[in-house]
Amino acid sequence: LKQLYQDIILEHGKSPRNFGTCNEYTHEAKGHNPLCGDQVEVYLKLNKESKVENLTFKGSGCAISIASTSIMTELVNGKTLNDVKEIMKNFLNMIKNTKEMNSKELNEDQKIKIMSLSGVKQFPMRVKCATLSWHTLTSAIDRSQNEINTESGISYSYFDECFGVNIDFKRNSYTEDKLKPQDILTVMFSFKNVGEPPPK
Repeated sequence: LKQLYQDIILEHGKSPRNFGTCNEYTHEAKGHNPLCGDQVEVYLKLNKESKVENLTFKGSGCAISIASTSIMTELVNGKTLNDVKEIMKNFLNMIKNTKEMNSKELNEDQKIKIMSLSGVKQFPMRVKCATLSWHTLTSAIDRSQNEINTESGISYSYFDECFGVNIDFKRNSYTEDKLKPQDILTVMFSFKNVGEPPPK
């Protein structure tokens, strides 16, 4: 299973889906993780029925950040806004508390894709990489912030209120004092920075 998860992360990290700017987007937001260098811009197109017609992104960052964003766009496209919020709630709960992705809005294959990111909870600083785009999408939906910054001490009261998830992204919120160098080698993800993929 770990090998499957690794393959999913690396595939999406190297060949991200829905990369680019979608036409006639209705919402947009930017996100930045200074500690890792991750940068993302999300472009969301909602129709009159509050259904996601298209969700795309541009940016660069580590494999986890890019893969998480790519997987997010695949899972969210075509969903209603209420379903999107429920998926986001369950994703953040998985990253923080559980190994399973409990969401009736996703089929089994989709759950496996998103559960490939569950291992980052063992490396707390990587949680910021995995969740940056999800917070950025929330900002786009809510139109509450010009740019999400994981180190700016932004209050994520929107998440607390709507999703009941409390994640503190202020500096020094997470520590890796007990993480030994050899432990880093066991992580199954590639942290090599990737830029924009070549044009097709």
